[in-house]
Amino acid sequence: MTESEDDEQRAPDETSRETARPAGEENVVEITEEFAGRALARLKSQATLPEVAVDPRQVAATLRKAQSRVLWLSIFLFAASTTVGLLVITGAALEDWYMHVGMYIVIFSFFAIYLKAHLAKQRVMRHFYAGLTVFMKLFFAGILHDLVEAKEVLDGTETVVRAALPWLDVASGFLVLSAVALTLHWVALRGRPDIASVDLP
Repeated sequence: MTESEDDEQRAPDETSRETARPAGEENVVEITEEFAGRALARLKSQATLPEVAVDPRQVAATLRKAQSRVLWLSIFLFAASTTVGLLVITGAALEDWYMHVGMYIVIFSFFAIYLKAHLAKQRVMRHFYAGLTVFMKLFFAGILHDLVEAKEVLDGTETVVRAALPWLDVASGFLVLSAVALTLHWVALRGRPDIASVDLP
C-alpha cells in the first residue's frame, strides 16, 4: 500500500473523529439542559415564594386584609411621595421620568409581597422583602434628594442649567418616613409567636 493510499484512509478516520466530537459535545449540552430543566421545574413546584399581584383587584384584596394603622401610614406616606415626586418630575420635563414611575411600581410590588408574606405567616420571606423594601425606599429617597439642586443638563446639542427642584426633598422625606413606618411594623413583630394573628394597632 502506498503512502498516498494510507493518507487517504487516515483522512476519513480523522474527519469522522472530528465530526463525532461535536456530536458528543451536543449530547452533553442536551443532557445538561435536560437536567437543568428538571431541576428548575422541581424548584418551581416546591417554591413557596409569593408572586407579585398584577391584577389591581388582587392588590386591593390584599390591602383590605391589612388592619395595622402603621402599615396604612406607610402606604399613605408612600402614596404622598409618589404623587409629589411624579408631579415634580413630569412638571420639570425630565427625560427619564419613566424611570421614576418604574421605581415607584417596583417598590410598591415589593411591599405587596411583604404584606402577603406577613399575612401568610411566611417568616423568611417577610424578613427578606421587608428589608428589601426598606432598602429600596431609602435608596430611591437618596436619588430624589440628589436631583434637588440645579444641574447642567444636555438639551439637544446645548448644555443648559436645569432649575432646582426643592419639592423633590418633600417626596424624599415622605419616602424615608414610609420606610421608618414599615420598619416599625417589621421589627415590632419579630418576636411575636404568630405574626398573622396579631398586628400592630
